[in-house]
Amino acid sequence: MLAQENQLLRKKNHLLKDEIANLMGEGGNPKIPPNVPPREKSPKTVKSKKWSKSSKKSEIKIDREVHIAVDEKILPYDAVYIGERKVVTQYIIIKGSYFGGNDLQDSYQR
Repeated sequence: MLAQENQLLRKKNHLLKDEIANLMGEGGNPKIPPNVPPREKSPKTVKSKKWSKSSKKSEIKIDREVHIAVDEKILPYDAVYIGERKVVTQYIIIKGSYFGGNDLQDSYQR
């Protein structure tokens, strides 16, 4: 608000100084428009939704569950049981006649 009022007063002051200079017989400052066309105010842009990575565990087909027992003989004497956790491990199986049987395995052995 104050900045706008200040700018308006500066423009008025400049115009009055130009008029005084003109009345005294001087030329005053010429009015030169800017080379850049004025910007058009764009409407408020719609902000896009922020992307977040989602879990794919619900989409994975689970073939089997394996419970692995830990041999207590290999653990240190002061080891304490904290709990269990579930881990999903994926194996990629390529099926189809496109690979021509054992040709795929032969290409890895070369």
